[in-house]
Amino acid sequence: MNSMTGFGRGVKEAKGVRYSVEISSVNHKYFDVSFRMPGSMNEYQNKLRELLHAKIDRGHIEVNIFAWENKEEKEIVVNSKLARKYLGALSGLGKTLKLDGGISIDQILKFNDIIRTSEHKETSFPALKEAFETALKSLTAARKNEGAKVCKDISARTGSLSKMLDTIIKINARIMPEKKKAVTEKLQEIFKNVEKIDQNRICAEASLMVERADISEEIARLSGHIEEFKRIAGENKPAGRKFDFLLQEFMREINTIGSKCNTNEISHIVVAFKEELEKVREQVQNVE
Repeated sequence: MNSMTGFGRGVKEAKGVRYSVEISSVNHKYFDVSFRMPGSMNEYQNKLRELLHAKIDRGHIEVNIFAWENKEEKEIVVNSKLARKYLGALSGLGKTLKLDGGISIDQILKFNDIIRTSEHKETSFPALKEAFETALKSLTAARKNEGAKVCKDISARTGSLSKMLDTIIKINARIMPEKKKAVTEKLQEIFKNVEKIDQNRICAEASLMVERADISEEIARLSGHIEEFKRIAGENKPAGRKFDFLLQEFMREINTIGSKCNTNEISHIVVAFKEELEKVREQVQNVE
């Protein structure tokens, strides 16, 4: 189980350029990526997105990419041809204006385009990819570590749900005979002044009324949901969407139990069960 929260960073230097990649992720219902990178690298977005999606199923992911050139490795470019043109132009101007003295190198260097550093170097995708993969590896490790903590908490709370359900089962087993007896006595009281009432009919009606209030099916489904929850939590696969669906089923069954049972004992457990479910839901929001 992985969390959707994490951060990773990777650095690689090649051909005088230092690439730094930072990837952060937070909760999101779907796979959503945003890039911040130099415009010269935009052509690599799709490739980087594919690398991300191969490792991450969902979450909002922000990718920041920086590139710095090593100034010590920049090349000095001297435009000698242009310098000679400037020299010729200045010499011609001096003759035209009948100026004394020659043209010095200082005067030539006042023109900024005579000597310059080399232009920004072309992006090395292999180096960029290596920095990106390092950051991605760090990110996935962070998501896995955080996911282990979430899994531990969910497992503990699932254990609490199991114990509460066991208590409901025991209470239900104890009160069902009492409930049937009470319903039978109530029906007999209602029809005591009615002639020719078949006692078998009263027992059948009582059984039907008790059956409508029976929560055995809801208990069985809840037990199955808890086991399925544990199974999914133990898999090394994206589980967030499955958990979301199961939690809806949990809530449906426990609500039905609450509506069918009018005993204080079970009602109190139902409330506690819902509170624990809400805490599980909060944790599940962070599961990939």
